[in-house]
Amino acid sequence: MNRRVVVVGMLLALAGCGGLKGKEDDLPEQVRRFNEAVRWQNYEAAAAFVPIERREAFVDARQKEAANRRLANYAVRRVRQGPLPRGEAIVVVETAWYGLADPTVVNELRYQRWRFDKRRWWMVEETSEDPGPPAAPAPPAE
Repeated sequence: MNRRVVVVGMLLALAGCGGLKGKEDDLPEQVRRFNEAVRWQNYEAAAAFVPIERREAFVDARQKEAANRRLANYAVRRVRQGPLPRGEAIVVVETAWYGLADPTVVNELRYQRWRFDKRRWWMVEETSEDPGPPAAPAPPAE
C-alpha cells in the first residue's frame, strides 16, 4: 500500500509540474488578447495590457483614432524576443484599416514593444517605425 501511495504521489507531482508553465511563455496569448480587444474597439479591455500610468492616454488615443477610422483586421506576423532571461519583445502586427470618410483599405505594419516585469507581459509602445531588436534585460543592481 505504501508503494501505491508513493507512486500516486509521484504521478500527481509530475502532472502538477507540467502545469507550471512560466508566465514568460504567455506572450503569444497576451498579444492575441490585446490585439483582439483593439480589433473590436474594446479599448478598456486592451488597456489591461498597458502599464497603469499609460492606460488613460492609451484609451483616449484609441477612441480619438476610432472617430476617423476602423481596424478591419490584424495578423501577428513576427515576434522578436530578446535574450534570456526574457525581458523585452518586439511584435510585428500587420493591420488593415479604412477611413470613415474614404473606405479604401490601408495595410500597415505596426511594431509593438512588450516588456516582462517578473509577473506578466505589458505592451509598452506601439509605432509604425521598426524599433530594431528587442533590448536585453538590465543587469541586476549590485
